[in-house]
Amino acid sequence: HRTEVVQGNMIKWSAVSRHDGGHYICRADNGFGPEPVAKEVKLEVHYVPHVEIGEEFIHTTEGEEARVVCTIHCSPRCDIHWTKDGSVVDQSNQNYYINTLGTEHTLTIMKVSREYLGEYSCTAENQIGKNSASVKVSGLAHKVIFKDSTVSPWTDKFFLEWSAISRSPVESFSVEYRGENEVRWTRVEVKSAPKGDEEWEGSITLEGLTPKTRYEAKVSARNQYGYNDYTEPFLFATKGAEPVQQPSVYNSAVQCTTTIPMYMNAVITCCVALLYR
Repeated sequence: HRTEVVQGNMIKWSAVSRHDGGHYICRADNGFGPEPVAKEVKLEVHYVPHVEIGEEFIHTTEGEEARVVCTIHCSPRCDIHWTKDGSVVDQSNQNYYINTLGTEHTLTIMKVSREYLGEYSCTAENQIGKNSASVKVSGLAHKVIFKDSTVSPWTDKFFLEWSAISRSPVESFSVEYRGENEVRWTRVEVKSAPKGDEEWEGSITLEGLTPKTRYEAKVSARNQYGYNDYTEPFLFATKGAEPVQQPSVYNSAVQCTTTIPMYMNAVITCCVALLYR
């Protein structure tokens, strides 16, 4: 809740949003009465339902409970329904429990099995319009995370290592790699090893590489539910190649090198102006 004080006898909005709805109190006091005169007005803003789901991916496995929480704001009141892979959820199914508490709408899968994995959507509709949000309930592993090393100490090989989180054991990893001027990917299957609680790791020494060459690799993890999506390409190089920078690091570096000189020039210009003033 927020409280704002406005002087004068009129409040005017050029455009309203759902956040402007609420109770407004007008008070008038000329100093003669024992207390100010007050009148309350309720402003109700009608809008298309606003729907949010906190997660885009819910990682689970068979036998567990999974909860999909959907936050909905709407005015006027809206009708809400759940779907799985485009079909309306059967509320008579005792393995589903649907609950509403304020703006939070929850669909609970009491005991996950393969038939309950898929994309779940909550849709809210009123006379203004409708909106929806979706989440994927999956047993697949999370995306693989690479170790940071990008430059090989060798001219013809590279040691690549990574890890992935999975609620069920990761059986193997699929690795694909290619040189910067190559079109086709070379694919290798690598065994996994347990690293910690629900974490699995893999590694491989890629041999027979070209000296002074940049490469890229991507990895997918396989558990009992299948392969997850490949990672974004991981960039690395054999000894003697130009330094390798991952895309996200490269972008931030560009921003720093362009911003800092501009800031320094501004400070210097200001100092010179003050000296000759």
